[in-house]
Amino acid sequence: MENRKEPQSLSFFFRLLDVGGQRKLTAMTLAHFYTGVEARLKSADHDPPCLDDVLNEIFDMIKPKNPQYITLDDLINW
Repeated sequence: MENRKEPQSLSFFFRLLDVGGQRKLTAMTLAHFYTGVEARLKSADHDPPCLDDVLNEIFDMIKPKNPQYITLDDLINW
């Protein structure tokens, strides 16, 4: 996909992930999506990383203002 780091692109994908419409992505929200990825990896006979490792890496990369959730502004400023 082109222009992944553009605010419009980030906003589009953020809205897709923000299923509760809370304007924040919590560990619980991200875990919901990870379960699908994890199942797909297992079905392809791969050993998926544990959820905690994935969440820690995401939050460490983004460095959100609030360590409990990621906002669209956090992603735009990343």
